[in-house]
Amino acid sequence: MKIVLTGNTMAHYPHGGGHWSVCLQYLLGLRDMGIDFRWLELFRRSNDKQRDTRKLYLFIERFKRFNLHENIIIATYPASCHRPCRSDLEFPNVSEQIVDRFIEDADYLWNFHASMPPQLLAMFKRKILLDLDPGHLQVSAPQSGLNISCHDTYFSVGLNILGKDCLVPHLGFEWKPFFPPIHLNYWRNAANVHPTNAFTSITQWNWGELHWGGHSLSVSKRDAYMRYIETPSLAGIPIELAANIGSKEVDNRDRAELSKFGWSVVMPHTRVRSLTMYRSYIQQSFGEFGCAKPVFVKLRTGWFSDRTAAYLAAGRPVVIEKTGIPANISLGDGILTFSTPEEAVHQLQSCTSNYQQRSSQAVAFAERYLDSSKVLSSIIEQS
Repeated sequence: MKIVLTGNTMAHYPHGGGHWSVCLQYLLGLRDMGIDFRWLELFRRSNDKQRDTRKLYLFIERFKRFNLHENIIIATYPASCHRPCRSDLEFPNVSEQIVDRFIEDADYLWNFHASMPPQLLAMFKRKILLDLDPGHLQVSAPQSGLNISCHDTYFSVGLNILGKDCLVPHLGFEWKPFFPPIHLNYWRNAANVHPTNAFTSITQWNWGELHWGGHSLSVSKRDAYMRYIETPSLAGIPIELAANIGSKEVDNRDRAELSKFGWSVVMPHTRVRSLTMYRSYIQQSFGEFGCAKPVFVKLRTGWFSDRTAAYLAAGRPVVIEKTGIPANISLGDGILTFSTPEEAVHQLQSCTSNYQQRSSQAVAFAERYLDSSKVLSSIIEQS
């Protein structure tokens, strides 16, 4: 079996340790399964050739640390090209003949975030869409002109995508829910956490909203966390947020408000800018306190975060906002959920009791539901 996985943001975002970690879980999992695969990175060149060269060098070097560099194909295209076709692509790290042969032989293309344009999708026999932003993707695709109809099978980490109470528009496609895969061995052997360590999370401090069905749907993680801004002070528990809050006046106000209520704020592009730093940050945390984009909550998507998956695999219990995860999924004592500020305070305080049991339950959940060999095998079987 041969699989091509594709994205267009990895090389352009070298300081996103969490972003890179998502990709790594798939690649390590497929390698363990003995599957022949390639990650195809679509790279839009800029007018700064030296900067592009540095980014691509770092891209390859990071994968060398995991002996994955021979599984990488870089496909560059001109800055002026917004929808590249095959003739626009250049391959700086492998010959065109090898690329074309692998693409011709590939059983599947796994397309993350619908990042590959239709002109290139036509090169593959069977196209699989992997949706990591349930609700956000389905609402924004028709409005932005993003054509996702060229795929053969559609997967979403919206675990409630088939639920009767889920409001996500299916757009005429049959969506299949899946858990974000986690490579368990990559996260094992985390040291015992000190009881004074903080709950943490890592997020993009962004704004934005979508309009659908006469409603406004916030896609802002800022909105998500500001709703629970009093949580650390009310719970009497330290929470640290790695969020890229900028330096504008409104950003300074946000930072001051967070500090007022007991939040510690650090810059993710400093603290978790690499794969190693991202893993260490999670392993040194007491647990995760995670809020979801309001669109995930309002549409009852059942969104399950790849970041939460990492905390659980590291044996760190999580306190996360409810998004509509189906009741038939047994969360266990390692996952506590909330939907109001009062519940958030209660669940944080509860999480500090029976910590070793909760830690063991976190790992048990990861082994049962998130193990990359199980998740990736299921995707293949359902494709």
